[in-house]
Amino acid sequence: MDENPENEPIVQAVSKAYQMVTGEEPIYDGVPGATDGTFLSAWAEVPIVTIGAGKRMLPHQKDEWISVDDLCLIAKIYAVSAIEFLKGVD
Repeated sequence: MDENPENEPIVQAVSKAYQMVTGEEPIYDGVPGATDGTFLSAWAEVPIVTIGAGKRMLPHQKDEWISVDDLCLIAKIYAVSAIEFLKGVD
């Protein structure tokens, strides 16, 4: 599966939101395994961004967990991403 170009509106919105909330540049690195987005992208060509809380290699493990701080941080990033996406591309 191909990566989404950085000029995709959803990529721009999430990137900007990440920078606004964290004060850091996003890392474009993908994730191990699959998500629902993997199938949306592959089967319907819907551009996606996979971003979430917690440790990158921990999802789908028997001891999967995230901290409350990480949960609050990602909730802020999701909220700002939605606002930035709905505002449209600069």
